[in-house]
Amino acid sequence: MKIGFFGDSYCAKIEARGFKTYLKKLSSHYNADIIHTGIGGSSIGDVLLKQLPGRSADIYIFVWTDYGRLYNSYIRNINASSAATMLGGVGDAVRGYYKYLLDDQFAKIQYTALLEYIDNHVISKFPSNTKIIHLWSFKGFGDADYYYRWKNGVEIRPALVEVSGTVESVKLVPNHLATEDQNTLVFNWIRQAIDNYNSGTLITKEIIYEPSTI
Repeated sequence: MKIGFFGDSYCAKIEARGFKTYLKKLSSHYNADIIHTGIGGSSIGDVLLKQLPGRSADIYIFVWTDYGRLYNSYIRNINASSAATMLGGVGDAVRGYYKYLLDDQFAKIQYTALLEYIDNHVISKFPSNTKIIHLWSFKGFGDADYYYRWKNGVEIRPALVEVSGTVESVKLVPNHLATEDQNTLVFNWIRQAIDNYNSGTLITKEIIYEPSTI
């Protein structure tokens, strides 16, 4: 069996020091090979044009990122945070875009349209026995909103940022999940979605940590 993780830093690391990541737990539970992991700081365009092409998995796990990130085929982590430390002309151009050119309303519409395109024209064409799981890195347009409601695959909410919390030090740990219990929580969400797979469904979960047994 093959599992692929596609998205940003919330699904970028298999190994961690002192605990098992949810990626590792899923790989061990299903005796599966991980064929791909996310790219930290990357955009939805990176998933569509760089991460997915040429890769085939039995289980696709998507972790959808923020709408404001930019796609470039060579610099794969362009976002408002990374722009602050980018050097040279590229850094100047990116900072100028975020300061002067970004139209927030249009960026949200564009992002939602890309999600709909991926749903209807990309993953809808995966083999019928493929299992597709959707998670979110971040929330959508408001406290109770998400960017899109997936038709193909199983969607899980809440966003992973709500599991990890917003402590600055969380940025330094694999997938922004700093404890075994956080990783076990996400593992169990995904495992249940896989084992009871029903494409088109939405699963909403409460963030309740239980001691890890895995």
